[in-house]
Amino acid sequence: MAVMKSDATNNQEKLPDDLRTCHEIIRRQNESMHESQRRIERLEHRLDLLIQQRYGRKSERRIEGPLLFDLDQPQEESKEKPVEPESTESTEVKSHRRKKRGGGRKSLPSHLPRHETVHDVPEAERTCDCCGEPFKRIGEERSEQLDYEPASLFVVVHVRPKYAKSCGCEIERPVRIAEKPIEPIDKGVPGAGLLAAITVNKYADHLPLYRQTHQTFKREGIVIPESSSCRWMGVVADLARSLVDLMRLEVLKSYAIHTDDTPVNMRLEGGMRRAYFWPYVGDADHPYIVYDFTTDHSGAWPRLFLGDYAGFVHCDAAPLYDELFAPKKPENFRERLPIEIGCWAHTRRKFVEAERTDALRSAEGVARIRLLYKIERRAMSMTVETRGELRRAESIPIIDAFFEWCEREQREVLPKSPIGQAVSYALAGREALKRYIGDGRLSIDNLAAERAIRGLAIGRKNWLFVGSERGGRTASILFSLLASARRHNIEPWRYLRDIFTRLADLSPGELPSLLPDNWVKIHDQIPATS
Repeated sequence: MAVMKSDATNNQEKLPDDLRTCHEIIRRQNESMHESQRRIERLEHRLDLLIQQRYGRKSERRIEGPLLFDLDQPQEESKEKPVEPESTESTEVKSHRRKKRGGGRKSLPSHLPRHETVHDVPEAERTCDCCGEPFKRIGEERSEQLDYEPASLFVVVHVRPKYAKSCGCEIERPVRIAEKPIEPIDKGVPGAGLLAAITVNKYADHLPLYRQTHQTFKREGIVIPESSSCRWMGVVADLARSLVDLMRLEVLKSYAIHTDDTPVNMRLEGGMRRAYFWPYVGDADHPYIVYDFTTDHSGAWPRLFLGDYAGFVHCDAAPLYDELFAPKKPENFRERLPIEIGCWAHTRRKFVEAERTDALRSAEGVARIRLLYKIERRAMSMTVETRGELRRAESIPIIDAFFEWCEREQREVLPKSPIGQAVSYALAGREALKRYIGDGRLSIDNLAAERAIRGLAIGRKNWLFVGSERGGRTASILFSLLASARRHNIEPWRYLRDIFTRLADLSPGELPSLLPDNWVKIHDQIPATS
């Protein structure tokens, strides 16, 4: 008790007697308390975002309706006629005819084989009950039902007859036998169809190799070690590398390229580290999607992939792209640089994320950006020239008003608050966000790249990690093949089985025929069900 009393006495002795000094201490503590409160709000905001990403709704769509803000935009005239008040003299209840909606059962695809089963009336019931006169067949009713048989493994037996001379002549080859066709894996057990099936199961349907080997194939009585199937994927990726390299060269001829990145865990001895996949989406004239795999998140990788490319690049405003668009190091200097095109979807997302802390400003920012997307929906079916004219006429005033609003709000909000960061993000990328306006070949956002990583992000929840750097590069090659095939609506198993068979014995001049757009022109294509 004596010690506690002594401490209290010491604390009282430390308090200053000067009123001005006390006010200064209170002011500093008040500032510190406000800063702590702002820090708590930022941490709570980040926690809310993590919870939303983990458990919440992923869509950023908001309820469509009248805008709550006067955005100086003419309101569209309603296409519906005003409802006239009902007469009080008539008590008859009016009937309302509902508009017939489309729908119903769709016809089954024509490419599926048909197996007819006839359900006939018993012969004893095909005569008249009175006179016994036989009935005449006047037609039939047909209905279709979709059924399924499990996929089955089978063994291909290669038979090569051997011939020997029966005469007494001396020749260099007394025994002759046909050459065995070149296989994707020389002297290997798996055929091209099995390799294609394993590839599609893992990289398109997100079924890890251990589930295929220990469950799917085991049910068929086939034992395939997981290490063998993993090695097979590496072999077919090496086989298809030249085709993916050709796709990359074609993508680099695009007028505009979309790119993004997504993280993935890579296994190392003693733990995991973060690696990345980068999709590069070509334009309509070069319709391929090529993935790159890197072991870190450096801006040097997109610069290395794009090389001397000097066209337009759609991406987000991540700092890692600074070296790509404006090199700061002398050794990275180039006369012609790519041109950055900003993403309005990323800008809108920042305002959506600020909804919980500043609902009013968040809703206004989203509403202003929504006006731009309404114009894009109208421009979707237009020609390139007409689309550019529409944007210049209608989008420019909306964008100018949006950035003027951002400048006003920036002076009113805290810089580190969620809405302050959203406004700063928009203003920092102003020039890149405006570049799409004058060119109908450019896009308002970078969602093409986000769609390219969506399937990979879904698969990541199943196979969890890549086993090594080589495994990541194998995956990038096979992802490129499957994503490019999906872009052309090609059934992936047929495509991979064919190219795995032909790549094993293909002359360099025939390689372009295996590109998805060329392949689909010369094959009887079964539509993919993506």
